[in-house]
Amino acid sequence: MAPPSRKRARGNGSGGGGGGASDRHLPWLNVRNQDVLSTDYVEIDPINKADLDGEKAPSQVDFEYSATKPVLFGPMTKFAVKGCFYVKKDAASDWKEAEAADIADVVLQYNWFEMLIKSVDVFHNNQRITSSNEQRFISAYLNTMLYAYMDPDTKKFLCPQAAHPANCLPKEKNKWSTASQSWKDYAAHVFKGASFYFDFFPMFQFPFYLGSNFVNDPNVPRLLPLDRLGKMHVRFTFFDKQDHIFRKPGAGVAAANKMYRFAFEEFKMCLEEVRLSPALERQLATKSRMEFPGVTRLQLVDTVPDASPTHKIVFQDIYLPEAILIFCLDKQVSSGTFNFGTATDQNVFKDHRIRYLDFSFDNKKFCLKEPNFGKFREDRLVLKQLADYLMFPMFGIYPDPAKLNLSAIQDGGAQSPFPHVYVPLCGNFAKKERLVPATDDGSCISRKSDLEIAIQFELANSQPSAVYVCYAIYTDVGNILDVKSQYFSSPYLRYM
Repeated sequence: MAPPSRKRARGNGSGGGGGGASDRHLPWLNVRNQDVLSTDYVEIDPINKADLDGEKAPSQVDFEYSATKPVLFGPMTKFAVKGCFYVKKDAASDWKEAEAADIADVVLQYNWFEMLIKSVDVFHNNQRITSSNEQRFISAYLNTMLYAYMDPDTKKFLCPQAAHPANCLPKEKNKWSTASQSWKDYAAHVFKGASFYFDFFPMFQFPFYLGSNFVNDPNVPRLLPLDRLGKMHVRFTFFDKQDHIFRKPGAGVAAANKMYRFAFEEFKMCLEEVRLSPALERQLATKSRMEFPGVTRLQLVDTVPDASPTHKIVFQDIYLPEAILIFCLDKQVSSGTFNFGTATDQNVFKDHRIRYLDFSFDNKKFCLKEPNFGKFREDRLVLKQLADYLMFPMFGIYPDPAKLNLSAIQDGGAQSPFPHVYVPLCGNFAKKERLVPATDDGSCISRKSDLEIAIQFELANSQPSAVYVCYAIYTDVGNILDVKSQYFSSPYLRYM
């Protein structure tokens, strides 16, 4: 079964004329048939713009917008960021722009801009709009892996600039240091003695990121009638300091004494307002409900006792998810105290040490025979895993087959910077039909129950000083708008 087509329609390049075609063959000449009449680009400065000035890193940046027209959420509705890295040789010196000579003395944390952010929150009136249940600090690490394996057709729209923080990524295991070529290649675009610009779309944050594949998802509605919904408020909450994203392994006291920071020169919210045809305006006025395809991420963060041989993760009272993802992080990440600058690990995730998984739903085991999909280290199951990754990709994001290959996923990604276990719970890729427990007649898919994941660790047992992060994934309906009540909801968050 072939994966969904990602090709976009293109013109054939031929010129006008065409043998004297009449106007009736050119429907765009009749403006009455058009849905969109014109668009305007709007740039909004933050309310607390003064907090971006000076040497101190901003702790919170807020944007407010009261729409007079509907808004299109696509490549022109985003956040525009311009800034510069600065360095000073010691506490008594002045700041100066970081240059190529500084690259050998410092390495940035991967996906560094998101690592500066505690949270991004979108409010409509007094309601926080969300489609996922996640605690702070974790998603930036997950997004780093998603950027690394993302299809280039999506990534070239999502993070097109070479200086974009999502391009600051390790490409091989244990190779993220001042000597790594991946770091040197990226650093040349940001440590150049000048400022740089990048577009920022918060991944999976409604409404700035709709669907799974940004603008490459077909048939995803991108129009939001904000003019009828009142005020939208967006809040970025940052870490108070930036020291944690800079690692200084350079030799000598001089390199160790250097200080670094990123300074904003510009931070704007950009929106594309749209003027619609009267016919479409009337059509929208009759809608009582609008559904927006998107991703729901239900997250559990478990502190597993050191050297445990087994552990059980339980999602309580949920619908059967499409897939499960598990990875391991330093326990300080979950508390927001992790410091990349003082740590030594060069990989994004820690080795998870998981040997196999056993799944149950509604107190019924999925598999009664072996091998099964929980035995991901079995050689005979590796091909199935490769098919799962490519045909039923993580969070619905089209992967780059050149990067998400056999060596990247075998043994739970043990030879990559992203050790993890990914298990789809669907048997029909096109329809996302759920697999059900071996003794269930299929009725369990219509009700909520507990999903239990029993983990058996390797002989070395669980990773010490770590947390295990588990995601239950849904990729169909992200948000639902009740137009009359002006209330947003998610079908998977009502149980909370």
